Amino acid sequence: MSRRPPPVLIVHGFLSSHHMMRPLKWSLERRGHQVFLTPLSPFCIQDVTKLAVELKDRIDEVLELTKVDEVDIVGISQGGVIGLWYLNNLYSGSGVRKFIGAGSPLQGTWASLVGLPFLGAVSKGLRQLIPNGKFIERLVSQMPEGVHVYTLAIAGDPVVPEERSRLEGADNRVVRVWNTPIKHQFLILSPNVLRQVGDLLEEPI
Repeated sequence: MSRRPPPVLIVHGFLSSHHMMRPLKWSLERRGHQVFLTPLSPFCIQDVTKLAVELKDRIDEVLELTKVDEVDIVGISQGGVIGLWYLNNLYSGSGVRKFIGAGSPLQGTWASLVGLPFLGAVSKGLRQLIPNGKFIERLVSQMPEGVHVYTLAIAGDPVVPEERSRLEGADNRVVRVWNTPIKHQFLILSPNVLRQVGDLLEEPI
């Protein structure tokens, strides 16, 4: 009998909530995974470093609840930024097997500039996503040790283009979604994205 894969934690992103991640949760559960959502501060607009602490607490909670040694993390959009910050700055070196950043602006996104006039005054997280800034520079300055890292770019995504989601040293993949100009916003509903995330979680290391 094959060993059951680790529990999966799904991390949502900017202007989203854990409830919006349910399509991915249901998709993975149908494949036999045990899946946990990650409630974060309202609208997920806060300082990424503080959101990463919330993620750490959630991971510790799930490890205690399930009595397992490790989990897999799937970060959707900015959720991948939160997850990578956690792994590079708060991670103890054990407890995480795989990390997947799907449509995640790991290299920042120029789309963040569009929101600055509206939310820049209250959202440090939005300002942190500006490319070439100190936060992004530190975010990608290292790779987490002992964790298999995947990035999943959305082909033709105008919000997070492929080159903005790639990470040197990671296993970088690309997935195609519906031919619509709002690809990024619909990625959590794309059957191809849901299928690919499941495939990556089940892919032998």
